[in-house]
Amino acid sequence: MPVKRQQISMLTGFILLAATATVLLIFGLYVSLQHSVIVFLLTVWMLAGTAAAAVSEGRKGKVREKDTVYDLKIFSGVFIGAIITFQLQAQLGMGAVAASSIVGLAGGIIFPRYAAAVYCGSFAGMCSPEIFPFFPCMTAAAFLCGVFFVLSRGIFEGAGGKLGTIAFAASLAVFALFPISPASSAVPLSPVSWIILAYSAAGAAVTRLLSSNLRLGPVIASAAVGLAAAVFLPLIHRGGQGELFAAAAFCASFAGMASPERIPAMRGMAAAGFLCGFLFIFTAPFGEGGGGKLGTIAFASVLSITGWKHVTLYVKQFKK
Repeated sequence: MPVKRQQISMLTGFILLAATATVLLIFGLYVSLQHSVIVFLLTVWMLAGTAAAAVSEGRKGKVREKDTVYDLKIFSGVFIGAIITFQLQAQLGMGAVAASSIVGLAGGIIFPRYAAAVYCGSFAGMCSPEIFPFFPCMTAAAFLCGVFFVLSRGIFEGAGGKLGTIAFAASLAVFALFPISPASSAVPLSPVSWIILAYSAAGAAVTRLLSSNLRLGPVIASAAVGLAAAVFLPLIHRGGQGELFAAAAFCASFAGMASPERIPAMRGMAAAGFLCGFLFIFTAPFGEGGGGKLGTIAFASVLSITGWKHVTLYVKQFKK
């Protein structure tokens, strides 16, 4: 009986992650159709790759061992990380990227075993204080994020952006449960869009370099890239564009958290960062103000690449 409950728990987590990424991609599909056929086809390619990765992940899933004490600890890490990040924004006026990065760095340094949980919570805490009242909306988002994190343990391990996808699923649930509406942003146009793509590719590559080559680990590497982007890019680019570029680089840093088993080569990581920038641009009107959207963009980007890798391997085996 306990094994069956664990299977149901993991299946629920799997559906939450796959559905959240799919919803974002479908919206991107709708927006991209309004711009050009090439952009639309690239989004279709990403959606197909994500679907292939989800199928592959579902086939190899293993039931994790039940550990109630550990689950309570990681739930607490998520909840606390979300509340602290939100308060850094609401009480200190800190930007969402900087607040999440600081909480992620603190979690990675002080509580390395629970760093992923704290970092995941920080993404839920990136909810806009202008849209999410602290109680009940923000506390509900933090609570749901903790529950979804526990349900998703052992699924899509090593897939960059998973933590943000968990947080975005919680945000979407809060949007559905409470009488609040997400904000909407315009799709960034050229030349801004090209700069976004450049910073995104760099953000993913630098995160991989810090995480794997310098062995800082994915949480500290991503948080360091996010904090550097939040501090320096607004100084380089004025008029609010610096904050936009910082968000794009931070978004791509989550793709850079992908394990080498998922994306081995640096060129593949740069490609994942490029896809992050692409999806960042064409999902701008969707879900703004909710925490975790940036991670969901990265999650879909990583899965689209790994999914097509699985398809290629399958075709090669079939031909043999």
